[in-house]
Amino acid sequence: MGKTVDLTNQRFGKLTVVKRHGSVGNRAVWECVCDCGGSRVVCGKYLRNGSAVDCGCSNAVLDEPGEIWKPVDRYEGKYEVSNHGRIKSCKRFRKGKRGVATLVAERLLIQSHDHNGYMKVCLRDGRSSNHSVHQLVARAFIPNPNGYDQINHKDENKENNHVSNLEWCTQAYNNAYGTRMARVKKTKEAVKGERK
Repeated sequence: MGKTVDLTNQRFGKLTVVKRHGSVGNRAVWECVCDCGGSRVVCGKYLRNGSAVDCGCSNAVLDEPGEIWKPVDRYEGKYEVSNHGRIKSCKRFRKGKRGVATLVAERLLIQSHDHNGYMKVCLRDGRSSNHSVHQLVARAFIPNPNGYDQINHKDENKENNHVSNLEWCTQAYNNAYGTRMARVKKTKEAVKGERK
């Protein structure tokens, strides 16, 4: 095994090495500060090969005009939900497999459709679980003094999870809302026509 090269005070992208943080296996790990003021602990190999160039700030989520972020209930410090219907992971450190702190960069989560057409995201906290985006937005931003258990999309677009498009409601209200009854009737007629 070769001698570790001291990287203290050297620059790699936006990172400046402050001091040695220890080692993982036979690799030296370094504490670095970023030009943005953030910090990161990173393996020297990744500094030298250009894989680590900042604290994760270049991946930061840019807010849309008027966007407000709040912590996701039961995932505080890990995920945030916006009034525009976006979900992001929070910038944080987590303990890696070998006990070394690893930076988790802030990023928008990819949303996908569930079997009913609603948008969902996968959140992790020891185990993975899917959550409906409209429910996360409503719980964070819309008071529910009546204790309703359903959320209505006012424009009937299940992909539009902006807080202004959502409202707490009863199941009866949600089922009778807008054009739903006409669409159900049309579907039933089409199914009857196929059976003849």
